[in-house]
Amino acid sequence: MHTILLVRLRIDPDTGQIVAIGEWMLYESCRQMRRWQKLFPSEGPLFISVNLSSKQFTQETLISTFAMILQETGVKPQSVKLEITESVVMENVDTATDMLRQLRSLGVQLAIDDFGTGYSSMAHLKTLPVHELKVDRSFVSHMTSSTSDAVIVRSTVDLGRNLGLRVVAEGVEDRQTLQELDALGCDAIQGYYISRPMPADDLFSWLEQQHAPTATRQPRSELLDGLSGGARFDQVPGVQYLSPGLTMNTQVVAG
Repeated sequence: MHTILLVRLRIDPDTGQIVAIGEWMLYESCRQMRRWQKLFPSEGPLFISVNLSSKQFTQETLISTFAMILQETGVKPQSVKLEITESVVMENVDTATDMLRQLRSLGVQLAIDDFGTGYSSMAHLKTLPVHELKVDRSFVSHMTSSTSDAVIVRSTVDLGRNLGLRVVAEGVEDRQTLQELDALGCDAIQGYYISRPMPADDLFSWLEQQHAPTATRQPRSELLDGLSGGARFDQVPGVQYLSPGLTMNTQVVAG
């Protein structure tokens, strides 16, 4: 089983503190992830996904700062995923591509967030050194009622598969949407249908249960019943950690 915790920073970018708080968020996320990895080493790996702000992504010191954070916390780089919105990447594709390559050289995973909203061309997309596309919730949340949105989601899943990228659907809030994404072969889903954010103590308890001996675990939610191919998706709660402005939302990843 793969558990991914998604970190989102919710602060006013005009405060002038977003870079400093972003660095703190990266450090605390990696530190906490390393702690959880030590506590639950026996089963499938834990991953953490952190959103980078546009100001943070364009900082010249981002690479050296993040390399230091990885070294100081001892977290495995491959267990950290950084998310950058498509619109930020498209502001300056050449500069963004260089920055992404440097980040990838550290061994971390990279994702394009809110895909479908930033007008990236296929020529740009095929050269970006990323591992994952995240389909924007504006398409996913209406795919069961809008033919055009359904086509966009299906095309993105096919595009990601053909380019060798994982595809995550954001904004899944009902069973029908989950089942349609499963039928499309979407790699992962994220949304309130699985879980809303929860306190870190609750997440710790959830992790303890999931990593307990199989015989002592509680039955899996009926949420997963009836999916093609059996239990294809694993339920993963989010977490609110340390600050009202730092929220880890739900992400569900195919097992």
